[in-house]
Amino acid sequence: FSLAVKRVFDKLQSEAVEEGKDKDFNFEFKLSTNDIRPDRNDSVEEIEPAIEVEKYIQKFGSSYREILKKLAEQIPPLDSSTKITVCIPVAAHEEQNFIYNTLKTLNLQTLSKDLFEVVILANYPKFSKQVRKIKLDDTMSEIERFKKDFPELKVNVLFAEMVDNAAKIGNIRAILSDVACLRWHERQIDQDHFLMRFDADTLNIHPEALGYYLRVFEKNPNVDGLGGPVSITPDFALRHPIGFVGGALFNLLSKRLAAKTKQFKPQGPNTLLRIGVYAKVGGYLSDFNCGEGVDLDFAVIDLRHKSSQFRAFMHTGASTRLITSERRGEVASTKATYGSQWSLRATEFGTLNKGIRSGEIKVKKKLEE
Repeated sequence: FSLAVKRVFDKLQSEAVEEGKDKDFNFEFKLSTNDIRPDRNDSVEEIEPAIEVEKYIQKFGSSYREILKKLAEQIPPLDSSTKITVCIPVAAHEEQNFIYNTLKTLNLQTLSKDLFEVVILANYPKFSKQVRKIKLDDTMSEIERFKKDFPELKVNVLFAEMVDNAAKIGNIRAILSDVACLRWHERQIDQDHFLMRFDADTLNIHPEALGYYLRVFEKNPNVDGLGGPVSITPDFALRHPIGFVGGALFNLLSKRLAAKTKQFKPQGPNTLLRIGVYAKVGGYLSDFNCGEGVDLDFAVIDLRHKSSQFRAFMHTGASTRLITSERRGEVASTKATYGSQWSLRATEFGTLNKGIRSGEIKVKKKLEE
């Protein structure tokens, strides 16, 4: 992956909406890899989350820290009982056909709703390449509909307009998780916390998953992160057998490698990480268009590669299985490229086919011409 990191956007202006009022943000990248990742040769053992999160926050530039504070003001403080924050990046102008179901899969979790929350970063482009205003579809309405239908699930929404090159998935995941770090730090409770990587197009996840994750963490205090299996739908396997076989082969090789090296490597979403470890390795790198989770996971593996006491990741098996949308597979098989955060832009989610982004339901509102 290219690691050509720009230190700061040249005052890239964007807006977020809080209770109907516009607020200005100057989006900037976090520090570069060399500044933020620990030395691989360092021997790291026990990590104190409160100390590491405070150190991590202190590394933020003043503009970036102000962004996080203003975004955090849009939602309530972190509850004292909350142990898991499920972080979901949502393209606010084109996820209307996925987001309700994604949230519903989390509402079906058997874990007490007091023990976890969902935080969404609803982001959408302020301008197109032709400097034309972008119109929202019903994504935000679907989120609000879900919150009314299932008020018992804590769903907190951060909302921000972004200029085009701020919408890198690495930047969006970094902002999401860094806001979680800031809220956890402000809570001032010496209790470990877990950040879950999740996608807006998740079709299903085992109803026992979150509870199982917590139990495994409690029984294995020497494990930094957990990852469950990620599966695709049978329909995709039938339509794209080569892609299905390739994915199955990749999973098989990954398992054999994990058995040989005694080191499991997670697969994208459905991954949880202790907040102190996230902070220790410097979180997500903002300049990644894709592969941001892989990069973060390898940073954790590097952190522990000399440790005799601690383990980076553990696989949790079928009790935490997640089924994801096949749209990324569609992009890879038809365009030989990755899918990005926004479609219908310069990136076009790797394809001109709107169905890959919007699913079977037709888009109710089109972007302004």
